[in-house]
Amino acid sequence: MEFKNELGEVYNKTHFHENNKYVYLQWFGTYISVDEIAQVGIWELDECEKRGITRIINDNRELHGSWDHSNDWNATVWLPRALSLGINKLAHIISENIFEKMSAEEMQVIFADKITVRTFKDFDSAEDWILNTAD
Repeated sequence: MEFKNELGEVYNKTHFHENNKYVYLQWFGTYISVDEIAQVGIWELDECEKRGITRIINDNRELHGSWDHSNDWNATVWLPRALSLGINKLAHIISENIFEKMSAEEMQVIFADKITVRTFKDFDSAEDWILNTAD
């Protein structure tokens, strides 16, 4: 599934790997609004519920700006619903952008003791962790 902003630019591609029980989200661009993040997040959780998915790989390597403006939404809307669905592991692939890294660090604090989050620099390491560590 692809999500596009008002300019027609793709800001998210989401792929479900049902055999391995994880969803892979790729984020693109410089700025993504809270509404755009919420659109993907709500759809993602609806699909996770339908498919029995409990693990997530979130890839921000092509995201080149801050998204910490969405962390309140993540904490108050996304996280409680994710927990109710049994989502328990999130592999977060971070970009080299300092603002994206800072946003990811803030998210890890919010998610601490609720969902196991690990950060990675590449997809292969993130997928290996998602597939080969116990839930």
